[in-house]
Amino acid sequence: MKKDVGEIVKGLKPKPAYLLILGLAIVVVVPALARLDGALLALVVIGTLLLALVPIWIDSRSVTVADAKEREEITKIKDIRQAIESVFGGLVDEDLDTYIVYPSHPIVELQDQDGRPITWEFTERERRVTTIVGAHAIARLQALLQLGGKSRRLWHVTSSEFQDDWWTAGLVLVGGPLSNACTKEALEEFKCPFRFAEDMGHIVLTGEHGVWPASEEANLDYGIVANLRRVRGGVEQTCLIVAGLGALSALAGAVFLERDVERLSERFGDHPFACLISVNKEVGSHSVQEVKALAGERVQG
Repeated sequence: MKKDVGEIVKGLKPKPAYLLILGLAIVVVVPALARLDGALLALVVIGTLLLALVPIWIDSRSVTVADAKEREEITKIKDIRQAIESVFGGLVDEDLDTYIVYPSHPIVELQDQDGRPITWEFTERERRVTTIVGAHAIARLQALLQLGGKSRRLWHVTSSEFQDDWWTAGLVLVGGPLSNACTKEALEEFKCPFRFAEDMGHIVLTGEHGVWPASEEANLDYGIVANLRRVRGGVEQTCLIVAGLGALSALAGAVFLERDVERLSERFGDHPFACLISVNKEVGSHSVQEVKALAGERVQG
């Protein structure tokens, strides 16, 4: 209550209406001091102060929305957040660990912008890099997690740093098997219907005849966006995979989630699903299209 009163007093300066309320309260209390005493006086003073401070307290906690446009924007944000909570499941749970596992590639040396070697004793970890489009994908996925309410227990690790203990946590895997060793294992463990072929140049649909690209399609890159679930010991685990044949398809997968998360929520709710996507490499990540989407089941054990 002490903090509440302090906040009220602090807010008096920018709101003259508060001073008017308190002034009227003083006008009532001062005559009472001269005419009343004892319990009746105390009752009048306390009652008057409460009548004056309660409206100020309520107003200090109210949110003022200026116009219909702002109300519409707030509603839109709430709708998106609900959709993210539905699709991402435990990944946005504040009480659970979520790992964004991204690809990294070892390099021999780092060069400056003019192509000259940088003479510095870089650590082994510092000599691992990810692509620019991969970094953009990671940033977009983190933004979605935060919009869904995830603000803590969110970790970033490279696939080379991944530890077996983390297979029980929430996972966001970025990049195909050539750059992220965890992706291939997760697709199998969580029984995703789409897999990467052994040649790593195609995506196949298990149990059915389906191969992408089906022919030489020089301008198209293909990827997988899969929201997979597994239940162990009564605890559900979520694994989100955003991966592709090339680097651009991972970024396109993140853009796909940004753009279509509400549609995916309406279609699949909180159930697992897997989408095959395509992207025109000449046009860029925003040309991403859904090729095929399949509902999945929660894997037991």
